[in-house]
Amino acid sequence: MTGREDGLCSPQYNLNEVISAFGVGKVTRSKDSNFGEGDVVICPFLPVAEYCVLPTQALTRKIDPDAGVPLPEYLSMLGVPGFAAWVGIEVVAGQVKAGSNVFISAAAGAVGMYAGQLAKLKGCWVVGSTGSDEKVSPSSLTSLYSSVSVTYIL
Repeated sequence: MTGREDGLCSPQYNLNEVISAFGVGKVTRSKDSNFGEGDVVICPFLPVAEYCVLPTQALTRKIDPDAGVPLPEYLSMLGVPGFAAWVGIEVVAGQVKAGSNVFISAAAGAVGMYAGQLAKLKGCWVVGSTGSDEKVSPSSLTSLYSSVSVTYIL
């Protein structure tokens, strides 16, 4: 995280400053009638802390904890990595169709694994590249989605 001066979207972290991240939290107390004690919420800038005070405008939405979706999935598959993968396959790649060839760089990463799975679900031939043989082992990348896996070494 080097900050805006190197072309990134977020400023540098200052020493002794609380770090925030996309997160899931539980409301312990609220003055807003839209949120009650025990509500589970998503916040794109949740302070990484045991407790925090946030304006209700910072909360994106409530989550139904009884929906059968494990809470960590709201940070991965239903969070930023899953959304980025969906945008890559559906928007940037131009809505790929069955039989298309799809190359996924950094296929063992969070976004790459979801993008490869989305392409595979669409019936595409998927080639995933990684930086090491360990990431291509049968228990990881290859069994997840790949038609072919490639290890690159820089």
